[in-house]
Amino acid sequence: MSNAEIASQSSPEYSFTYPAMVAGVIANVAQIPNFLGSVSHIVGCVRVTAGGVVGTVTSGVSLSPSPLTAPGFALVSLVSSVNTDTSVYRIYWTNRVAQSQLQTVLSC
Repeated sequence: MSNAEIASQSSPEYSFTYPAMVAGVIANVAQIPNFLGSVSHIVGCVRVTAGGVVGTVTSGVSLSPSPLTAPGFALVSLVSSVNTDTSVYRIYWTNRVAQSQLQTVLSC
């Protein structure tokens, strides 16, 4: 096997654009492809389109099992400080995975 097969390189940064926030609801929750609760780390959140009264947005990750999530995936929520925020937000994250191309596999 080549190093490319053993430790394939993936994109160092991923992003996901949420649907617009809903007035009257302060949280926007989604199961995001490629966001793995055990290795993913949120590096930023950006407002794509402003709408309504813009608040301060924070993100949160729920690792608890849920009927809404596929195995290995986490629910990621954006929470606005005001319930009239109808903006669209995008989050960015990286997946921290140990690369194995520098390891030597010994036969038993």
